[in-house]
Amino acid sequence: MTAAKLYREAVRFDDAVRVIREHNLETNQDDATVIMRAAKLHYFNTADVKLVVASAFRVAELLTLHRKGCELFDDAEDALEYLDARGLDAAQVDVLVHLERWADAADVHLQEGRMLTAAELLLKDSSKGSALRAKAVVLTAISEQVSFGRVPKPEDPTVCRIQELLAQLEDRKLTGDIRNQVCHQSAHCPNCSCRSPDRLLQYPARLGHTSTEGIR
Repeated sequence: MTAAKLYREAVRFDDAVRVIREHNLETNQDDATVIMRAAKLHYFNTADVKLVVASAFRVAELLTLHRKGCELFDDAEDALEYLDARGLDAAQVDVLVHLERWADAADVHLQEGRMLTAAELLLKDSSKGSALRAKAVVLTAISEQVSFGRVPKPEDPTVCRIQELLAQLEDRKLTGDIRNQVCHQSAHCPNCSCRSPDRLLQYPARLGHTSTEGIR
């Protein structure tokens, strides 16, 4: 146990965990429990911090940290409960995506206000319910783009993402009434114009949608 403590003090958690498991110390030593708790927080929290402050941090390294954290739990559900309780949403999303639980991962993004990322994940799900939720999210995003008389610009990255999502929705035959719904909302907003959604929807999306006539 002395070796594991020294490894912890040196922030060498891989080695600390290895020593504890090799000597089967996890279930009968209080010090081992403390070290394992510290290791969980280290793996997940370090990944979350690096995700925020270092855009060049490689995704593979990020996922490796999350994987090491998950291996300290009995199962994925225990890991997800741990992450949820500590507000480590980036790690929580990565675990959910790894499990291909797209809708659950989208819910985390929605709670944090990342609407378009949530819609992108919802469209990875094969269920019609998730696709309809994605459509509702996209509709909200469009409404925000055209509120207060704003005119969407095709070079705006947010507009590009909306168009890509519209293309995916069109592939699933779910765009038919989007224009009418946006215009209906615009009619109840004195600062909105129905021309703005037209401007947004007429630009060709980049994911296979090449029509210049837009989404009808």
